[in-house]
Amino acid sequence: VDVSGSMHGFPLDTARELMSGLLTALRPSDTFNLLLFAGNDAVFAPRSVPATRANLDAALDVLARQSGGGGTELLPALRRALALPLERDRARSVVVVTDGYVSV
Repeated sequence: VDVSGSMHGFPLDTARELMSGLLTALRPSDTFNLLLFAGNDAVFAPRSVPATRANLDAALDVLARQSGGGGTELLPALRRALALPLERDRARSVVVVTDGYVSV
């Protein structure tokens, strides 16, 4: 999720709503992670975590505390997302949420 300065306000509120819908639709057998990016990036967890109510609430809380700031470096964030450990016998989906004002 892009948390850069251009995402401040309505764009970030919209991203939070989208991510809430996506995450809460996960099944208990699913796993997920959350990567926030702007001028640098940060992950919710070092590897994907089970989609338990506690993990979902914690991830959404992390996202709720973002206010938007800094530039938007997409390529390093994509590299970090793809470098996260793979889980055997699981498909990986990467969803990028941004307003499109990015540097690559």
